[in-house]
Amino acid sequence: MFVYDAEVKKLEHDLGKSRDDILDRVERITRKAIENIEDHAADLVRGYAHLPHLPRAFTHDVDRSSREVSAVTGGDWERLQGRLDVFIEYGSPTSNGIPHWLPASDRYGPQWEHDVEEAAERAVFGD
Repeated sequence: MFVYDAEVKKLEHDLGKSRDDILDRVERITRKAIENIEDHAADLVRGYAHLPHLPRAFTHDVDRSSREVSAVTGGDWERLQGRLDVFIEYGSPTSNGIPHWLPASDRYGPQWEHDVEEAAERAVFGD
C-alpha cells in the first residue's frame, strides 16, 4: 500500500485539531459539572445552625494539561469551617454525617459522563 506524505501530514494535523477541540469541550463540560456539584453540596449543608460558614468554604479547581482535564472540589482548609468538611460528610465516632459530596456527585456525575462521551463523538465525527 502506498500513502502520500501529504495525506499523512493532513491526518496528523486533523488529529491534533481534534485533540485540542475535545480538550476545550471537556474542560467546559467539567467546569460546569464541578460547579453544579459544588453548588448542590452547599445547598445540602446550608441551613444547619452549627455550619453557617461551611458552604462558603467550598472551592473547586479545574486544571488542563496537553493531554487531560482534571477537577477537584471540597472544603478549603484555609477558610472558616473548611477543615470540618470531611467530618461533616462522613461523620465521626460521636456524630452522624451529613452527606453532601456523594449525593451531589451521584446527581451530576452521570450527566457529566454522558456529556464527555458526546463531546468525544462530536470531536471525532464532527458536529
